[in-house]
Amino acid sequence: MKRLLLVAVVLALSAWSVPSAGAAEFKTYVGCGLSREALPSDVCYLGDGIGAFFRVDGADVEYDVCVEFPGGGYLCAEDQPAHEGTLYVNSIASEVLGSHRVEWYVEDAMIATWSFDLEAEPPPPPPVVPPPTTLAPAIPSGPSDSCNRARGRVRWYATKLKWAEGSRERARFRSKLRWAKALVKTRC
Repeated sequence: MKRLLLVAVVLALSAWSVPSAGAAEFKTYVGCGLSREALPSDVCYLGDGIGAFFRVDGADVEYDVCVEFPGGGYLCAEDQPAHEGTLYVNSIASEVLGSHRVEWYVEDAMIATWSFDLEAEPPPPPPVVPPPTTLAPAIPSGPSDSCNRARGRVRWYATKLKWAEGSRERARFRSKLRWAKALVKTRC
């Protein structure tokens, strides 16, 4: 049981880097693209340029890269030269949906494996929900009706004050005029 656990740990660690007998370190992965910017991925889609990436540090080597296709097909690119510190990519041309397994070999020893699924199309993006629109308050084009009524009262009481007879009547219209002017200030 301990031996099986040790083998599982070694295989898990081999996906990123495993030093060989010559003290070389390897980095291997599969990316959904053929450019250096392609990130490691476990799922690619039809139409993606799928690449098997390989980099060695510490030595120049020749490597083999093999792909096991769903349904049992197997294809290898052998004796690929790799110079130290350079990232290489081998194109994986597959239109077979399902799980693929990529293996890298140096000096006939398997140094890494990577599994990825090829799917028909990416899931649709989530629906874009527009943010709620906030209606701007209506800006009146002119003074409001209550403002116009208040201004009309001011004109009315000013006219009444002008034609008022006697001090008592003038005092009454002055008071009402002050009240109407204060109302104009609050409503206009």
